[in-house]
Formats: sequence, C-alpha cells, structure tokens
Amino acid sequence: MKVETKKPLSLRRILVPVDFSKNARRALRLAMPLAEQFGARITMLHVVKPMLYPTEMATVVTSVQDTVNATRQHLVELGQKLVPKKLRGEMIVCSGQPYFEIAQIARELQADLIVLTMQAHTGIKRILVGGTAEQVVRHAPCPVLTVRIP
Repeated sequence: MKVETKKPLSLRRILVPVDFSKNARRALRLAMPLAEQFGARITMLHVVKPMLYPTEMATVVTSVQDTVNATRQHLVELGQKLVPKKLRGEMIVCSGQPYFEIAQIARELQADLIVLTMQAHTGIKRILVGGTAEQVVRHAPCPVLTVRIP
C-alpha cells in the first residue's frame, strides 16, 4: 500500500484584491503575517468595472484607461502605506468583471493564495450584490481565504 505524503504548505505569492474599502484593508492585515511567516510577496489587485451609460441613441462607454491610470497611482500609494517593502509584490489594476479578472490574474501569477473580504448579505441583496467573493471561490485556481465582514 502506497501512502501519499502531503507537501507542506508553501506560499510564495498572495493575491489580495483591493476595492479601497476598510474591509479590503482587513484582508491586507490578515495577509501580511502569512506573507511574513512564509516569505511570500503580496500582490495587490484592483479591478475597474467598465461603466456604461445609456443614451437615447447608443450606449456610451467611459474612458476605462483614464480610470485605470488614476487608480493605479492610488493603489501604489496604498500599498506603500500599508504593506512593508519586503512583503510588497506587484500592484495591478485592470478592467473587467471582478471575479473573472481576480481568478485570471491569480492564474497568470501562479498565486498560492487569494485573500479577500466577503460581505454578509442575505436574501435579495445577496443575489444582487454579494456574489464576487463566492464567484472567486468557484473560479480561483488556488485556495481562497475569505474574511467575513458582518
């Protein structure tokens, strides 16, 4: 009978999606001791959702690139303020559907862990609002640590 030996947990890259809320800061605070313990780097990610504005004649898309550029500077400043240099990895801003982009970036970076917050929505509010963390858990290529916010 062959006994499988489990590999010890190894974290090199921790992805923390950030929406600039105090809840996202909680996820960062939780990720930092893990990064410290395992010698990992924290990659911060913000996903800009494209904004569509219907008009009488057509749908107008706002300049996503302008928003991405402005947001990138804000993310870098936040990372420099909150994450010690030895733990700080990349600062990434992209546009798209948040759950999809989070999973895609985790795949591209070969992230070992995603740490994100999860709002405690119920009923219709859960259906309309609270799906990003759940979708990330379903589509992520690596373990996801969710921090439940009441």
